[in-house]
Amino acid sequence: MKRQHAIVKRVCTALTALAAAIILTAGAPASGQAEADPVEAIPYAWKNVTITGGGFVTGIVFHPAEPGLVYARTDVGGAYRWDGAGGRWIPLNDDLSEEDWTLTGIESLALDPADPDRVYLAAGSYTNDWSGNGAILRSEDRGATWKRTPMPFKFGANEPGRSNGERLAVNPARPEELYLGTRHDGLWRSVDHGASWSQVESFPIPVDTGGVGLIDIEFSPESDAVWVVVSSPDGALWRSDDNGTSWSQVEGQPKGLVPHQTGFSPDGNLYITYSSGAGPNDIIYGAVWKYNPSTEAWTNITPLVPARDDRFGYAGLGIDKLRPGTLLVSTICRWKYHDELFRSTDGGESWTRLGPTAEHDEGEVQFIKFGKPEVELGHWIGDVGIDPFDSDHALYITGMGIWGTDDLTAADEERPTHWTVRARGIEETVINELCSPASGAPLLSSMWDTGGFRHENLDTSPQAGSFQPHFGHTTGLDYAELDPQIVVRISGKNGAWSEDNGRSWTVFEAPGSSTGEGKVAVSSSGATWIWTPRESGSIVTRDRGRTWETCAGLPERVLVRSDRYLPDRFYALDPDSGTVYRSTDDGKQFEVVGETLPGKGDLRAVQGQPGHLWRICPSGLLRSTDGGGTWTAIAPGEVTGTRIAFGKPLRAFHYPTLYLGGEVAGQYGVFRSIDQGTTWVRINSDALQFHLLKAIAADQNVFGRVYVGTGGRGIFYGDPEAE
Repeated sequence: MKRQHAIVKRVCTALTALAAAIILTAGAPASGQAEADPVEAIPYAWKNVTITGGGFVTGIVFHPAEPGLVYARTDVGGAYRWDGAGGRWIPLNDDLSEEDWTLTGIESLALDPADPDRVYLAAGSYTNDWSGNGAILRSEDRGATWKRTPMPFKFGANEPGRSNGERLAVNPARPEELYLGTRHDGLWRSVDHGASWSQVESFPIPVDTGGVGLIDIEFSPESDAVWVVVSSPDGALWRSDDNGTSWSQVEGQPKGLVPHQTGFSPDGNLYITYSSGAGPNDIIYGAVWKYNPSTEAWTNITPLVPARDDRFGYAGLGIDKLRPGTLLVSTICRWKYHDELFRSTDGGESWTRLGPTAEHDEGEVQFIKFGKPEVELGHWIGDVGIDPFDSDHALYITGMGIWGTDDLTAADEERPTHWTVRARGIEETVINELCSPASGAPLLSSMWDTGGFRHENLDTSPQAGSFQPHFGHTTGLDYAELDPQIVVRISGKNGAWSEDNGRSWTVFEAPGSSTGEGKVAVSSSGATWIWTPRESGSIVTRDRGRTWETCAGLPERVLVRSDRYLPDRFYALDPDSGTVYRSTDDGKQFEVVGETLPGKGDLRAVQGQPGHLWRICPSGLLRSTDGGGTWTAIAPGEVTGTRIAFGKPLRAFHYPTLYLGGEVAGQYGVFRSIDQGTTWVRINSDALQFHLLKAIAADQNVFGRVYVGTGGRGIFYGDPEAE
């Protein structure tokens, strides 16, 4: 009964607003009408919506000469530098826009041991045909600004083996000289601080690396030897004693496994972790070895040998630079008994398991418990680092962020080590949908891997964690505009619905004919849901997922949206043909309506405005006020894009404020319009380009607030600095 009263009240309010909107703002302002107040270009304050972590941090690098200087790289979200004073990581690549999206994956990171201000990145996400070539990004101010050297090949920062070693390295003896190992193009070298590069033709290009290639470069502490580590089961370690003129494969090395991490210890030994595959998945066996270059002796120092009922490999390797022979290694893909950290203080002759006594405190980052009572050590532990200036301080990476300790040596006295989440500032989720209802939580989100969140406070990781039950990823999310307590999410062949604004969920399943995933559209009343699976036709339910029927008249893989006011009205757009469809009978039957629209993009209905649709695509912005029957181009040739959203108007009874991700007058960014698209203001800066813009939502209660979902930098929210 309370919900019915709430719906009636909301309908009455919407009707009042609608009547005023029709009188004051229907259509674009005509000549002689009072136009909206002029708007200046207002600077925006942008912050990440706090989740903390949420993605695979693929490497940790401590600077060898400056205490407290630490960098991290990620597979899709750029690189970060640790800010000790602020206690958080600072993102270093937010200036990359959609045009340079592939460079947001960082394959490797290198630091100049002689100049703490110099940092280098090997940037590029994929080696597929559809991905562009990679680049070396060079900074002389710790990542505040970058210079770019385009490379004639591709990197694979989000491909198998992405947490293997550091394939980009600075020669400590000659800091102007850098080496770079590639996946498919052999070994390269620069002698001018990375500004230009040439291939080291003397190094044999391996053919048996599974697309992983050369994973690590090491330099002998006591000689001029250069070591190259190849992801090959037929002998991974190569050596040059003449600065790369000639190379030889090291004799006696283990075979049958591929290396993951390598590093020299002050005891003179080179330590290597091995696995049956490059990872981070599909590993069933592994080992740890050390090599003494002076005696050319190899020693197997594996802490725990994998077994048939306990399959895993070894990956992370941390070397204590203050204590010769002290090291930390991690398992990887130990799914049955959970991954483990092993510590040795005698060069691997004996080991201490840290897991049984280690205490992990997730703090406010509750989602990493994934609905379980206690947090686990983590997964995909591909790299481990020990602070070269503090033997107690160590970090290890996971598929969801970073953990750290400040009492690592307590294990030497058989005392527990204490670990906390050290990923503050790292936001690496990949967003699919964002919703900002008129009541309830200001932001609901869906994303890969972590599923999604209900944010009541944008600046803290939700204490309820991610949506439960956890499905792994959520591709579709929508709510009832007139009753925001009703929310529906889609993931794989499962879905879930909430009647308390996303606090709790009831699971439903797709019918047998559905291939799962895809998007969902919820009617304004919440009574009807239309699910469009990724590879099949749209289906509709009116009993909260208990039964489903096919939406007649629709082809497969269309984009379906509900009218944000009329409860029985739905719209659909075929992204391939541009055909627009409309249903006026609660999703039972769809019919072609209006004209064919150009290009792929986004179709959105406007809250409180029955029949109002906006279509944004790379070829333009279109508007309909009659449910898709007719369309009007807005600023033809000036406004294009892929995402559009509607938020609180500047003044009561005005038309909702428009937000656009795309281009206006040839300039890329996020834009705002308070006059139905007649004029636009850019609200982001060149320093913040959002990488790959995936979703936009606008707040209906706070004027000017907009939410931007990215393809690897999580969610941002922006507010006008002054209005």
